Amino acid sequence: VGYRLGEGGEAKTGDDSKARLDFSDGAVLRLGSNTSFAVQSLAPSDGGSLLTRLKMVAGKIWAGLTGGALDVETPLGVASVRGSFAVITYELRDPVSSSDDVLIVDCIEGHCHIQGLNTDQDFGSLERVIITGAGQVTFVKLTGSAVDEFLSNNPESTRVVLTLTAAAVTATPTTTETLTPSLTPPITKTPTPVP
Repeated sequence: VGYRLGEGGEAKTGDDSKARLDFSDGAVLRLGSNTSFAVQSLAPSDGGSLLTRLKMVAGKIWAGLTGGALDVETPLGVASVRGSFAVITYELRDPVSSSDDVLIVDCIEGHCHIQGLNTDQDFGSLERVIITGAGQVTFVKLTGSAVDEFLSNNPESTRVVLTLTAAAVTATPTTTETLTPSLTPPITKTPTPVP
């Protein structure tokens, strides 16, 4: 309590620990266990919100933004959240090589963007993007359980319930677009329901 994290600062949680970071513009970041990142930049935008860029080593971040933007850089890509609710998970499996790592970005509500080796795309409410170290990119539609999980970790974000609960209940699993690395990346569509 009272610790101030600025540019160049680092945050790290251990086993069975969590942390909450409150930003001056009202944004809240919650860190799951074994999460580690460094703050690359914090800059005010025209409206007074912050434009924040983190370099994530591993772990899970729940982002609740009231405005502004958050960019989270990982070895597999950059996840961007604009005035939204999102969950960013980077699974570091082999600390020497990123070939088997996984980046998962859940855009719970609002506007998100993913930029990686094989993708550079916007996505929105109740959508998930999974990028593997092998370069495979998968887009999946989320269901109400993703909203419930977000709220269980972010009780202050209850307004998301009003906008998404009805949409999540009526959402039906959609086809998944999977991109695999090659000289000409093919696109395959397979139905993949995600709880």
